[in-house]
Amino acid sequence: MRNDALWRLHYEGFQPEDEQLREALTTVGNGYFGTRGSLESEPIDDDVHYPGTYVAGLYNRGETEIEGRRIVNSDFVNCPNWTAVTVHIDGGDRLSPHSCEVLDFEHWTDLRQGLTHRRLTLRDEEGRETRITSERFASMESAHLAAMRFVVTPLNYTGELTIRSSLDGEVRNYLVERYRDLEQYHLEPAEAEERDDGVYLAMRTRNGGDVVCLRARVALVPEAGGEPERSVKLEDARATESFTVEGEPESSLALTKLVAIYTDVDYDCDDPPRDAEALIADAESYEEERRLHVERWEGLWHHADVVVETDEFAQRVLRLHAYHLLSTASHHNVKLDVGLPARGLHGEAYRGHIFWDELYIMPFFTVRFPDIAKSHLMYRYRRLEAARKLAREAGYRGAMYPWQSADTGGPESQDLHYNPKSGEWDPDLSHLQRHVSISIAYDVYTFFYATGDEQFLHDHGMELLVEIARFWASIAKYDERDGRYHIRGVMGPDEFHEKYPDAPLDEGGFRDNAYTNVMAAWLLHKIAETWEHRPEGVKRRLADQIGFQSAEAEQWESVACGLTVVIDDEGLISQFDGYMELEELDWDAYREKYGAIRRMDRILKAEGDSPDRYKVAKQADVLMMFYLLAPDQVVHMLELMGYDVPSGEELLRRNYEYYEPRTSHGSTLSWIVHSAILRYLEEHEDDQWRWFVECLRSDIYDTQGGTTLEGIHCGVMAGSIDLVLTAFAGINLFRDRLVVEPKLPARWTRIAFRITHQGEELFIEVVCEGEESVAYVTRETTVGKALVAVGRDDEEHELPVGKRVRVPGRVRCRQASAPESA
Repeated sequence: MRNDALWRLHYEGFQPEDEQLREALTTVGNGYFGTRGSLESEPIDDDVHYPGTYVAGLYNRGETEIEGRRIVNSDFVNCPNWTAVTVHIDGGDRLSPHSCEVLDFEHWTDLRQGLTHRRLTLRDEEGRETRITSERFASMESAHLAAMRFVVTPLNYTGELTIRSSLDGEVRNYLVERYRDLEQYHLEPAEAEERDDGVYLAMRTRNGGDVVCLRARVALVPEAGGEPERSVKLEDARATESFTVEGEPESSLALTKLVAIYTDVDYDCDDPPRDAEALIADAESYEEERRLHVERWEGLWHHADVVVETDEFAQRVLRLHAYHLLSTASHHNVKLDVGLPARGLHGEAYRGHIFWDELYIMPFFTVRFPDIAKSHLMYRYRRLEAARKLAREAGYRGAMYPWQSADTGGPESQDLHYNPKSGEWDPDLSHLQRHVSISIAYDVYTFFYATGDEQFLHDHGMELLVEIARFWASIAKYDERDGRYHIRGVMGPDEFHEKYPDAPLDEGGFRDNAYTNVMAAWLLHKIAETWEHRPEGVKRRLADQIGFQSAEAEQWESVACGLTVVIDDEGLISQFDGYMELEELDWDAYREKYGAIRRMDRILKAEGDSPDRYKVAKQADVLMMFYLLAPDQVVHMLELMGYDVPSGEELLRRNYEYYEPRTSHGSTLSWIVHSAILRYLEEHEDDQWRWFVECLRSDIYDTQGGTTLEGIHCGVMAGSIDLVLTAFAGINLFRDRLVVEPKLPARWTRIAFRITHQGEELFIEVVCEGEESVAYVTRETTVGKALVAVGRDDEEHELPVGKRVRVPGRVRCRQASAPESA
């Protein structure tokens, strides 16, 4: 029986202090644009309401003078507000929960159907009660179509009602408090025009000159009949339609609003005004567009849903996470040239930029919607020349992708970072996180292993991999004194450590960050091996295109084997050369003083100190290598590099037990990594569950204290779903087989999901049989490839089409505590 509560994020009561968080979590999106779940009647308010619509790939470069320095930022443009609707009685002020008594208030998103609803009843100063309901969606059927239904019902009075619907271009980028000293205004008026059935508004980005067009078709239908009086008011940056009608008790007025959204940067659009008019002309009724949209969501959920039985909190949150991922990137993205923004299409955090978070996001799409995953890899491929240029300017070969990317592929990292603890602007060296290129190359491999898409690998992937390998081979410098290669001047994933304690700002970064060096060695070795097995035609083409020869791959092997990792006799890996000389932090003292210490970097800097002096990490750094490579693979790489290390399990244990207590978990990604790697350490299964629950709680409860309202965290959302597959269902994908080692949490009785592997759609269930976790794998479709599931004791199980195949797993893991109820 369907339980709708497990498909709904539901809020009751008007809580001004929570509105912006609720807006982010009730965003409607379709991959092309996202619109926050803001109250239709309210404009931008500093701390309560923030209407925001963001179009994938639309940025504007703004300049600001900060402390005598010219700061240039490429910002994710807050587009005109298409949801604006206000209600007026007898020509009075708009009805608002701030000026009226709120009798009831509900706000919810139907995750299954991709619809956000609101229902409220207001009583004004004269005792007149009005019920307002609304429903909106970003069409999954038509990428450029937004739609809303807005119903007004007088409950106890008769009077003149005016409903005003606007396209409001008087918006700004003001959501993120720490960005408010930077340029806020990114749009300027272009055109505002009336149409027979609505209005048209065009704005233009102030520096890029990119046009943003909105064309609205609006209709008001009184339940009691009659023709409302319509008027239009055009301003430079706003187009408003007003409908006036005599309101009667319990007689509803239903307004429907269809809006076409187009911009100059759209990959699928040559003429935004013309295309907007055409879309509105061809659009069906609101009800029909809604039906088509809901059908599309049903198709998406067929592939995306992860069923968890007997844990309602986990079930609801996993669906919430999948919903927001699909709102950020959908089948529409296949026609776009955009990346996967770390904070979704939900707000202005990170300025809508693309980071290494794709490393955590991509697996969700790769095994369910490979075309969407490929579209992101193509975003990276199309910016390969920009990465080559960046490498050349830094004195390296190949392609060096920037830490932050936006539309052009050029570097977008800020030079200064605002510290809300101190109120000061601190230097920012985060651009030294060169490991983002490792993430991109790793994504190419995981995509290839899951899809078997050799055409992509040969046409695009190999060129991308080769250029990334060239970069790592050139940044690694040979030192004759120790006969090894070293990489200097880079930051690891930790992010708190930017330079050595006494180093000047122009000497940022570190020597031999362990994660960077091990993964660079793995990539060089892997890409050289991949090159060796490519068809001769592919090799000749790359030789012609980029001058690549096999001798270069042979040199990569020498670099890979000679890269340096600082490691002691017991297998403790130093985060970077010199890390072990840093001071220990008095963690208990800081917890007692500050309580929340996740952002220890800001706390220390506000005290006039620096995290560079201490053994303190924002998130997993050394441990990241165990997230991407199994412990035995890490051992293999270290041995290949000439180091004698313990077994994989013991190596992980030694480093987990050392680094986890020195990590503040200032990033939601930290919980993903720590939970994932503990599937290899049985004695830490309680920690594994604890970190997983933190992943689930992070956005829905905004546990980082005010970050989710600025934009959801796509990495932790996708990572939490991936943990179900990898850590609990025990899925590991290889080109010719599926390894299944299920280990179900004790509270769960069943998990079920679909994945696509090598073009074959598989339905996988994990259940408890006694004390044993058992997987059942059903191959639902076939493209004719041989595929086997490998279970416990390396036993192979053939997967014929339509047969439910039993694959034995491991004993159930013990669970110390359960997730909190929503």
